[in-house]
Amino acid sequence: MEVGVGQNVLVVWSGCAEQSLLLAVEELKQRVGSDGEVCLENAERLEFGAQRASRYEVVLAGVVPPSALIHSDAMLEELSRVVRPGGQLVLREPTCPIGHVTNMRSQEKLRAALTLTGFTDVSQPAVVTESPEQRALLCQALAEQRGVSAELAQTVTLTEVRAQRPAYEVGASSALPLSFAKKATTNGTATSAAESNVSAVWSLSANDLGDDDVELMD
Repeated sequence: MEVGVGQNVLVVWSGCAEQSLLLAVEELKQRVGSDGEVCLENAERLEFGAQRASRYEVVLAGVVPPSALIHSDAMLEELSRVVRPGGQLVLREPTCPIGHVTNMRSQEKLRAALTLTGFTDVSQPAVVTESPEQRALLCQALAEQRGVSAELAQTVTLTEVRAQRPAYEVGASSALPLSFAKKATTNGTATSAAESNVSAVWSLSANDLGDDDVELMD
């Protein structure tokens, strides 16, 4: 995970073991140092919007095992809101072929959902390598949190996708450069740049039009 010194990081968790969460937080605190910040948010409370907008350079969602977190569209929108412009989202989610497990996305659908939410530079989905113990814990979490049978759990893969929030605020505006400075013309008369441009657009010499160029309507 690309977490650096001085960054503000949000960890969104759900159903993971307390010890795993504490170890992850401790590692992240060492990475960001005293100038950075590591915050925790339960996925079930994320949609309440308690987090300040554009606060975090990095958001890690569903990365602390074992997690069977399925990010709803509302969750993805909230994640987009709290990531700073130019910031990164690292998201892990169980995926499966379409139709195998109800309310579970395929890898392609997960990537598309992030794009539709407004994220850019969405990476190709990558299967997370799991140890036998981690796989067993994921299957257990799928059964407890999602009601997925052991047989169907074999079709599920833990997928990681990375994405960025566009490096600008939605609704931001910028002024168009308009110059009203006076400039000299060939006859010595001062005119503004804006006036000159308007004249160039709207003036047309009579010499530019021939009789054949004009179509008269009956």
